[in-house]
Amino acid sequence: MWVILSTDGTRPSGGAMDRPGRWTDDFELWVDDMTAEEQGRPNFAERLVQFAPDGSSSLVPGTEGVEILHQVSDPEFRPGWPPTTRAAAAEVRWGGMTWFVEASNYPQDPPWFQALAGASQPDFASFLVWLRRGA
Repeated sequence: MWVILSTDGTRPSGGAMDRPGRWTDDFELWVDDMTAEEQGRPNFAERLVQFAPDGSSSLVPGTEGVEILHQVSDPEFRPGWPPTTRAAAAEVRWGGMTWFVEASNYPQDPPWFQALAGASQPDFASFLVWLRRGA
């Protein structure tokens, strides 16, 4: 397991734990992602994609050099998942690697993004099935 604990000295420490390979095998990338919010930076998935500024469910690259290969607006999510105001799934390429991204926006919450390494699923269609099954 990968574990990170942090504090700024003014409040109790926070932390995260993750299984290597769940979304990445790159420890440095995982640490970068886990520390992004505390450092006021977008997390890794947010750097890959963002919702389009027009308020739609369309995704646009979040960083220069990101190529959106496929995307689906309002994909079917896990059974019992709360309704979203907008949602999308995408397959993207950045830095020579393929990533699958889930994007959701729930009422009264900021948008939420999750990235998975391309090796986690055989293809984009399999990623959409994974989202539906709630794996």
